[in-house]
Amino acid sequence: MGRHHGTLNAQAKYHCTLAAGFAEVCDNLPMTNVIRPNFGRPADAPPDTIAEFSPLQVYGTAVGHFVALIRAESGDEGLTLQIIVGQEGGEGAESVAIFPDNAEGEADAEATAFSILRSLEIVKEAMVGVG
Repeated sequence: MGRHHGTLNAQAKYHCTLAAGFAEVCDNLPMTNVIRPNFGRPADAPPDTIAEFSPLQVYGTAVGHFVALIRAESGDEGLTLQIIVGQEGGEGAESVAIFPDNAEGEADAEATAFSILRSLEIVKEAMVGVG
């Protein structure tokens, strides 16, 4: 288990387990800045694409897609930082993660963006081979 497992359970009474031997998974963790599949829309609904945006930062491109950070309105949350992924030409950009518009949210967004970019690079390497 993670080194904070006992501390989390003692302080906040979270219930954590080791999922598939790889990562600690905690139930009832109060997280507002997580990647949420489908963002509450039905699975068969088309994604909400972002037609116009001004990226605060573009983290890179891989497999014909870019990963970028934008600031945008998000329902009741107001201004948020959002990681978007879209085709290199800018079409079909979709928000894949939402974070609070503060320093902590920015740090979390950056780590998430680099993880997504690396994931795309791994897919590219698998598709074309290494070397």
